[in-house]
Amino acid sequence: MPFHNCTEFKTADFFYTQNPTPAQKIDVHLALWASTLLKHGDAPPFADHQDLYATIDAIPLGEVKWECFSCSYTGEKPEGSYPPWMDSTFDVWYRDPHQVVRNMLANPDFAHEMDFRPYQEYSTSGEERHYRDFMSADWAWDQADIISKDPDTIGATFVPVILGSDKATVSVGTRNNEYYPLYLSIGNVHNNVRRVHRNAVAVIDFLVMPKIIYGLVPYIADYEEQVLLACIVRRWCPMLARFLDVKHIQKNLLVWGHIWNCGTSLEL
Repeated sequence: MPFHNCTEFKTADFFYTQNPTPAQKIDVHLALWASTLLKHGDAPPFADHQDLYATIDAIPLGEVKWECFSCSYTGEKPEGSYPPWMDSTFDVWYRDPHQVVRNMLANPDFAHEMDFRPYQEYSTSGEERHYRDFMSADWAWDQADIISKDPDTIGATFVPVILGSDKATVSVGTRNNEYYPLYLSIGNVHNNVRRVHRNAVAVIDFLVMPKIIYGLVPYIADYEEQVLLACIVRRWCPMLARFLDVKHIQKNLLVWGHIWNCGTSLEL
């Protein structure tokens, strides 16, 4: 942690979390604090707001940060027409899988729900084998046998990395983009923990596949234009399809200048 003592932490927490304070006022507070400590040859925890912000930014993140790289097709393109993806650039967002696995292994919530070595479990009669978690399977046992043959890996813990993917469509505020997330888990964690996630399953990669769909947006028109487009006579409402007197038209002329829904008008 970047804080040297409890006073530094509580000061940062007060200015940044409990009582969010503008940078200028932080400088004023710290300057007044410094003036009271000057005669003692001491100084406040932070010199100014920049020192405070730099200390907060130095706090290590609990989650593995996301990074991004772009990729595109660099091979030969056929003559004439060819798929548009050959000219496109795709963004790939990812997190360091090694660091994600290390965080899972270090998670104290899994301390009593994790197997650090393969095992075989049988019934009390010894005739029926029980399979439950990943490390109880034959594959994990066989991998441990292979690892044990290398003198440099004797005593090491085998961590099976489990990957999965599933296309997901996100439509809220993202123009109906399709995402191909890549999920990661480890075989050491018990199945009951993985089913309820509890940070035992993490997204480590996103490949975005954009979709572009053109649609007819609401039509904006004043009353005179609505009458023309709805094929009705004047003094009829294009939305309600009923006769209106002149006073009603004059009173609601501004209201009829609202966004006119094409779908509703077509039903008339």
